[in-house]
Amino acid sequence: MRTTFGGAIARIFNPSVLGLVVLPLLALAVFSFRNGQESIWNDEWFTINEIQQTDMVSFFKEIIHGENTPPLYYILLRWWSGNGRNLDASYLRFLSAVFAAVAVGLTFWFGRALYGNQVGLIAGLLLASSPYLCWYGQEIRSLTLFAALSVLSMITFYSYAKHPGRLMRFIGAVIVMILGLYTHYFFVFLIPAQLLYARYFDDGRLFKRWFFGIIIAGTVFCLWMPALLGQLKLNRTFWLDPPEIVFGLQVLANFSAGIFYHAHIHVSIFAALIFGILFFAGMVEFFTRPNAVSMKFFFTYQNMFLLIFMFVPVICPFILSFFKPMLYEGKRYLIFLLPLFMIVVARGMCSFKNNRVITALVIAVLCTNFVAVRQVHTRTQKRFWNKTSAALKQLSEPGDAVFSTDYTQGKILTYYGLGNAELIAIPDINTWKKQIRPFKRLWFITHIPNCRESQIFDQVLTRINERTLVSDEGNWLTVILYDCSGI
Repeated sequence: MRTTFGGAIARIFNPSVLGLVVLPLLALAVFSFRNGQESIWNDEWFTINEIQQTDMVSFFKEIIHGENTPPLYYILLRWWSGNGRNLDASYLRFLSAVFAAVAVGLTFWFGRALYGNQVGLIAGLLLASSPYLCWYGQEIRSLTLFAALSVLSMITFYSYAKHPGRLMRFIGAVIVMILGLYTHYFFVFLIPAQLLYARYFDDGRLFKRWFFGIIIAGTVFCLWMPALLGQLKLNRTFWLDPPEIVFGLQVLANFSAGIFYHAHIHVSIFAALIFGILFFAGMVEFFTRPNAVSMKFFFTYQNMFLLIFMFVPVICPFILSFFKPMLYEGKRYLIFLLPLFMIVVARGMCSFKNNRVITALVIAVLCTNFVAVRQVHTRTQKRFWNKTSAALKQLSEPGDAVFSTDYTQGKILTYYGLGNAELIAIPDINTWKKQIRPFKRLWFITHIPNCRESQIFDQVLTRINERTLVSDEGNWLTVILYDCSGI
């Protein structure tokens, strides 16, 4: 069948093609570009260590010991790596970029379902250019899968809530809920939002049926409960502090273009301001039904859904964090709300009605995103474990030892290689000579200023050389080479 050029162009610019094909592919290109320039960092090493275990028993033991999240992402990554045969950082990080791109397509889908093509396309475009999502799309961690499954869960639940009598929609929503619970524990905070929404628009069926669905999902999740209890005993969130009074501003800064990098602080401030204003404008749109006869009819189904799901999953962990800290400056785990945030911002843009104003706002936001994404692509933030390893491979000699104060105890260096040196552990610094005595030289690596270990070594050992490697954002590693012949 003959196809005209005009018809082809019309299909290319079809909203569905743009939102489900073009934007995800654009996002995949943005999120995977130069994804190997940064060294892996400690958490990524734990992930790599887990997926390269030779058997499944060891694999799950390492997840319990090294993680504070469920296993689904690590199972998928282990499959992606060919059971640990391909451990190239760029290749492993690409899977995170794929999940992030899927989240972009799902955000378009959900935005369109709620408010039409314009909101869906703008929300998808904002997410595809998000430096926040780009950052986690370049890490070997589970957060982008968490974001994608979260928005998919909202889509399936919203679809079921509109038609609570349809069995297949119920089954789909429950399956996605199970997958989400096996991806990240914060997924549980969607449950009170679901129940509150079901109760608000309850017709006598939705609340009871979905409560039954939650019981099914919870029963399946109980298979992982012994492992969860094992992770809780290790208390891997001990380093977190309770949230501060500026927590809301931290979340806003992270969700906009103001994360991690400070080379263009004025752009970060502008981004936070414009995103904040547009988010507020989108929220104001929820309160524009003056002819409603009651509160139940004041909010539309769409508006009430966003209000509940935007705030309840934040309020719950925020309150719990005062008893057991679980939020880190509004970063990381709240990524599952980023798609909704972009939908509200897109709704705020479209509230201006004038297409020229909307276009100008989109361009302004994209410019701030571009500046921040460019920094993600060009500036280094993580510590230079890769360069440290390169120095060891080039300069180490037989009889050299390596000791590090990082929380992997130097094991992160084994990913890149130690050259002729041997990695050692010093369980008790008071008996350090016992571990050092068999070696001629000691490579001591630390990111702690004036640490106790270096003070002790300096009293006995002679420094041969020292170098500090500093990333563009100020994260540093100091490498000190000691002569151990005097012990």
